[in-house]
Amino acid sequence: MKRRIVLFSMAAMLAHRVAVAGSWGHGIFDNDGALDWVGEFLEKPSTALVESALGATLKSGPIDSFMGESALAAAEIVAASLGKPAQKMPDELRAWLQRAELADYRKLKGLAVRAVRTVLSAEKSELREMWSLHLDDLSLWRSHGVALLKRLGESMG
Repeated sequence: MKRRIVLFSMAAMLAHRVAVAGSWGHGIFDNDGALDWVGEFLEKPSTALVESALGATLKSGPIDSFMGESALAAAEIVAASLGKPAQKMPDELRAWLQRAELADYRKLKGLAVRAVRTVLSAEKSELREMWSLHLDDLSLWRSHGVALLKRLGESMG
């Protein structure tokens, strides 16, 4: 019964978020959380901000949806630094990546891999829990994360 209440609450949150949010979709950059994080990053780009977004997923406690979305977006920066950018990303981020010195971001590969795996599979990932309400959606959402892992040179493991 408790699990049903939690799932119902999460479904209500997701429905509310879809109704209120400007963006919500399966892709890494198809949601407001990732886009907000990218906007913040582009205001003052730093490896520290990327490292913080990735590292937040590895702390004890739940990973709220914004943390998960932010970590996936941050991992995309790491993948781009490795020469494997996403095909679909905000134009402003693509422009920044083309002119930025990315060597320091490459050093975050291991952290990015761990963060992506955690967001995609951990029970404490609210984002994963919300997508799991609909198995078809979970599979499609997860496929974007698995593709990101491949671009990071890893697999789901």
